[in-house]
Amino acid sequence: MQSMLKLPTALLFRKCDKAKTGKLPLRCPCLTECKFLNTQSTKSTFWTPYNSYSFIKALCSMEKRRAKSVYHIQTSSYSRALTRRKNLKQFVSSCYLVTSHNNFSLQMPSLASTLYEHTRSFWSFHKKRDFGDYAVIDRVGEVCKSCSVPAYIQYPPYADTGKPTQGPSGPEVKASWQVDSVRESCRIARSILNAVEENLKVGMTTEAIDAMLHQRIIDCGAYPSPLNYHGFPKSVCTSVNNVACHGIPDDRRLVNGDIISVDVTVYYNGYHGDCCETYLIGNVDDCGRHLVRAAKRCRDEAISICRPGMPFSAIGAKIEEIAKEEKITVVPCFVGHGIGKYFHGPPDIYHCYNDYPGTMEEGMTFTIEPIVAQGSEEVLILEDGWTAVMLDNGRAAQFEHTIHITKSAHEILTDYC
Repeated sequence: MQSMLKLPTALLFRKCDKAKTGKLPLRCPCLTECKFLNTQSTKSTFWTPYNSYSFIKALCSMEKRRAKSVYHIQTSSYSRALTRRKNLKQFVSSCYLVTSHNNFSLQMPSLASTLYEHTRSFWSFHKKRDFGDYAVIDRVGEVCKSCSVPAYIQYPPYADTGKPTQGPSGPEVKASWQVDSVRESCRIARSILNAVEENLKVGMTTEAIDAMLHQRIIDCGAYPSPLNYHGFPKSVCTSVNNVACHGIPDDRRLVNGDIISVDVTVYYNGYHGDCCETYLIGNVDDCGRHLVRAAKRCRDEAISICRPGMPFSAIGAKIEEIAKEEKITVVPCFVGHGIGKYFHGPPDIYHCYNDYPGTMEEGMTFTIEPIVAQGSEEVLILEDGWTAVMLDNGRAAQFEHTIHITKSAHEILTDYC
């Protein structure tokens, strides 16, 4: 499961029902607390993803596709018209911008005109492209109640409150016994993920996938790490077709031609283990099959360069190189992460070109989990605050391993078994 939204790819957040009360929660997985904006005094203005990108770049003085701020474009409307490429101008004109940089918040409802000019056309970006034959996910389905966890299972610190404890301040070099603990959690996570491919079939709901994997995790004596992590309501993430990540299992049934990413993380004996794969449902078209193969190649070739002394930034450079060869796009706003007693911690593993400092050392454990897409890198967060869909409705695929840096190379802790 991706740790956070990190880079200045434009993110559109859909307005939730609480906006009617005058206070709108701006929530995303990277925020530890829900922040509120008084919507009654906010004026509508014209913002495009490229307007906001330029603004944040100037504000934070950061390099392209690299920022430590999180920003959102909060919309006052969203409809199926976006999916159909109709009435886009009316949709975008109802957006306003809220930014956050460290502890600094800024509301700018009146500067759109100063940022209107940009080198890349917003409207040309939305020209329809042929991404293949598949069903577009454009709404959140009905989500059932979370599965319960027996009292005899060891709970992570956030299980009741939804707020995880703070991780280490820098990349952690683990002792051998700590690595053994992560290895055992990863072995369980891998065994759970192995059950996915055996049971996936047309007509199965993602809710049923969640229930099945939840029970298997409990049977292994582990806790499903995503459950109530920052309030996430389910035990695994299921992301179908144009959903990039953090899809919440619901009542939608899988159909012939779908691709689905299933992200499994478990907490066992005080340590987390994390992995993800994308699966083909029935007869998937050639475009979809190519995307899935390319996503797996991005992950595997990035892992292949990992060893002591290698810069963390080399991972993103390698993934970008492969993505260019495969003619796909890296989705840069979600990153890999350090893992151990904490679900997410340093180092941040960027999957795009970056200048993240530091090098790999023996004893470090972290995830490599690139998300790649058929079209643009732009992402839209739906009203549940989690589900991230591609703005151009192109499909996305993801593969993830947790790895351990050894004395001379690396060990894949969630390798196939």
